[in-house]
Amino acid sequence: MLVNKKNDNFGEDEGAARDYIFGDNFKTEVDGKAIVKAANADIGNNYGENTCTISINRWLRSAGAKEGNTWAPTNMADAKKNGVFFTQRNQLRDGDIVYWDWEDNDDSDHVGVYDASTGKVIQSGTHGVAALDLDHYKVLGFAHPISDAPTLEDRQKAWNNYVQQKNINDAIKTNQQNMIIKNIEQRLWDNFKTVLLIRRICEIWFLVLPVEMQR
Repeated sequence: MLVNKKNDNFGEDEGAARDYIFGDNFKTEVDGKAIVKAANADIGNNYGENTCTISINRWLRSAGAKEGNTWAPTNMADAKKNGVFFTQRNQLRDGDIVYWDWEDNDDSDHVGVYDASTGKVIQSGTHGVAALDLDHYKVLGFAHPISDAPTLEDRQKAWNNYVQQKNINDAIKTNQQNMIIKNIEQRLWDNFKTVLLIRRICEIWFLVLPVEMQR
């Protein structure tokens, strides 16, 4: 499943939103929870040795994310090249790729995906698919999954979502404007009634005053 959040930033500029969604720079954000769900469903299965990247690709593919190189060192190098590699643990989120170094040679030997709900890493190893502690091996870094090329259907869904949200925002804005106008009209009417009342009091006072002065 692919989601996109950048579309919400265009506000009322339909032209800019359309150009972005149907243009070359349109990107979709990967649903990390879908990756974790696919990985968790695989726990207990055994695909044999050297299947960590192959399994990750299967989980990524199920969530509409782009598959990576099946050689762990190259996979990490590609993540750096694509600008999605990071080392700060506070940036970890569901579905992120974890690069381990179990030979202590500063090269990635094993990979898995991060499960934010447990803080563990789901990986496919010699003993099958299982969840391990984040520091089970030496951690070299992490990578955010990137989306595969968006389809026309992805773009149309993003456009429909943008239009729907824009219509809601427009309706809220119109309703707020109407409420402001009604409040102003009500205040003007209240002021007008107050003026009429004061005028009527003055008229009565001027009618009564001559009579009182004659006494």
